[in-house]
Amino acid sequence: MDFTYVIYSHTDFLDMLNIASDYSKHIENKILLINENKILPEEIKLNFKKIIFYDDNLSYTAKIAKILSEIESKYILFTHEVDIILNNDQKILEKLVEIGRAHVWTPVTFLYL
Repeated sequence: MDFTYVIYSHTDFLDMLNIASDYSKHIENKILLINENKILPEEIKLNFKKIIFYDDNLSYTAKIAKILSEIESKYILFTHEVDIILNNDQKILEKLVEIGRAHVWTPVTFLYL
């Protein structure tokens, strides 16, 4: 299944990101979206397949639209660092994808201005 977990965060919330990162260690295909910085701890970096840095000067909507257009997965689970994944039930996620396919959801195209 072409599925990626995406966690949005900011370095102001590194304490929560540490917790979210720790709880999601078992998830392989996950991406971190975080503001451009030089203080991201190595133990957090190692828990993500990819890290995408965003420009903190952009509005929240502009950040998300720009970043999501860079993710190649067909399906994503978008969360924030405060939305800690306690139980990763793959069967439920597969069922949601199956429902999406049955209803012919079309990919969203993001327009970044």
